[in-house]
Amino acid sequence: MSDKSVFLTLSSVFKYLCANTDSRCITEGEEILNANHIILMGVVSDSEEYVELLALCLQTSALKGSPLVDLTSYLGRYYS
Repeated sequence: MSDKSVFLTLSSVFKYLCANTDSRCITEGEEILNANHIILMGVVSDSEEYVELLALCLQTSALKGSPLVDLTSYLGRYYS
C-alpha cells in the first residue's frame, strides 16, 4: 500500500450504514469505542472503486471463543 492518506468522513459512513446519529448501529458503535474494545483499525487496501477497512474488536460475549472479532468492510467510493 502506498503512503498516501485515506480520508473517511462521518457522512460517508452514515450513508454506507443508512444511519443517522440516533441509529442503533451508531450508538452501540460509540459505546464500543468508548469502552476501548477496538484495539486495531485501519485501511487494508485503497482503490478507485472502494476502501477496504479492517478493525479488531475485543469480544466479551463469548468468553470461551476467540477473544477478537475481525471486522472487514468495503466502503465504495460512490458513498463519499
